Amino acid sequence: MIWFVDEDEIQLKPLRLGLTLHGLSSEQIVNADEALAALDHIAPDDFIFIDVMLAAAADESQSQFKREETADYKLTGLLLADKILERRKDIRAERLVLMSQAASTAVISAVDAFCRRRGLKWVKKSAYDDPNTFADEIEQMLKGK
Repeated sequence: MIWFVDEDEIQLKPLRLGLTLHGLSSEQIVNADEALAALDHIAPDDFIFIDVMLAAAADESQSQFKREETADYKLTGLLLADKILERRKDIRAERLVLMSQAASTAVISAVDAFCRRRGLKWVKKSAYDDPNTFADEIEQMLKGK
């Protein structure tokens, strides 16, 4: 299973369609809090793609992701990745991939540093203008289990 933690359904639709056409299953989770709640349903060999600039629960008082600790929600995905790796020791870092459309130098620098520290990969969403390219890359990742 390939999980997408990203509120942008329109941007994910072609990527998910490409996976479906390649016989791969995917699910979307629309915010960081829902992703933490779904952790019990994620298998250790699943892939999790996390948007860096990710939404949290609408009611901040009910969220584990606060505005001040996520740089005004610009880095929510980094905090989510940390929480997943802390809570689920059976999920390997190479199974988490951060995705971003960020143009901000500060955000890109933060993502680069985080990924080096945690051993994660990150990709620009714009790199996948063709759903088949994305699905082909996922198939290669799956073969590298």
